[in-house]
Amino acid sequence: MAPEQLPEYKEAMEAMFPRLIPGLQWLTRDYVEIGGRKWLHLEMTSHALDTDIHNHLYNTSFDGKVLMFGFNSTVKEYPKVKEMLKKSAQSIKLSE
Repeated sequence: MAPEQLPEYKEAMEAMFPRLIPGLQWLTRDYVEIGGRKWLHLEMTSHALDTDIHNHLYNTSFDGKVLMFGFNSTVKEYPKVKEMLKKSAQSIKLSE
C-alpha cells in the first residue's frame, strides 16, 4: 500500500471490521502522527469469548505494505492501562 492509499484503506477497514468483529463499537477512526509519519488510528470495543476487549489499532504504509500495531486490554482493565497503551503507541519508531 502506498501512503496516499491510506484513505482507501480506512474505508475498507470501516466496511469490513463490523462484519468480522462481533459486537464492534467504534470509538475513534482518525489519523494521528507518530514519529513524523501519518497513521490511521482505529479504536474500538468488541466481544471476545469470555470478555469485552478495548482495541487501539495503528496502521500505516511501510515498504509498500500495510504495517499495523495493536494495543489492547479488557474493557474492565482499560481505565488502569489506558495511558500506558497510548504511551506505547507514541513510542513507535520506524527506520526506512
